[in-house]
Amino acid sequence: MNILNIRLGCRCGDVLPLKHDGEHSLILGKAPAAITVGRERTVMVSDWLILCDGGMIHSVGKALGYDIVKLRLSDDDRHYIEAIGFPINTPVEIKDDYLISGFLKGMSEQFIRGGRNISELLDHAMRVILLSAAGTLDSEDISSHEISRLPELKKLREEIYSYPGRDWRSDKISEKLGISKAYFHRIYLAAFGMTCHRDVIESRLQKASELLRHTDLLIGEVAERCGYESDYYFMRQFRQYKGCTPSEYREKARTEI
Repeated sequence: MNILNIRLGCRCGDVLPLKHDGEHSLILGKAPAAITVGRERTVMVSDWLILCDGGMIHSVGKALGYDIVKLRLSDDDRHYIEAIGFPINTPVEIKDDYLISGFLKGMSEQFIRGGRNISELLDHAMRVILLSAAGTLDSEDISSHEISRLPELKKLREEIYSYPGRDWRSDKISEKLGISKAYFHRIYLAAFGMTCHRDVIESRLQKASELLRHTDLLIGEVAERCGYESDYYFMRQFRQYKGCTPSEYREKARTEI
């Protein structure tokens, strides 16, 4: 997640407008507010958190106190947010904002200080904030449910790595398991420490690396065998995770033989 700006301890007497400009805002509200995003209007009477790409926030009864983070989301960021079940453009009630406020304060200090690995640190902090907030959305005991489904999840993970070219869309998987998509993502994350989406990426890139090293298949053929519908998306994702293009990887692998 690309953090653009962090402001803490802000106050708004009446209305806080948020432009739809391709960026997102993470807002921790510390007073009652009426939040309008698109056609949806929600009144929050306690502390709340929202990740939104626009809208209007009206204070209710008194001045609105809030912290705000401006950021840009990549496709992988969106998949992660979906995986943990955190809703975009919908406010979430926060019963205890101590953890989130602490992380935001630390992020602000790091953002101002800058330095090496700052982007990675801020990205991890944002993920912890969203994961913490997502945990308040479902009162069901994740640990017990995750344990009861663990054999199914292990079998699923084995199949993902054995057959990376299959269609591993989460809606189909969750429907087969008989649970909601958001809940499937959360118990998978609890079981393995990473999202199903990330495992699918890893399995496909492992298979792609093997094909690039040991076959003369065209790049488009490699992409297709690994479950990619777009050559461009395959090449972009391969470069993002491997640090080089598929062609560069193949050339380097062959010179090392």
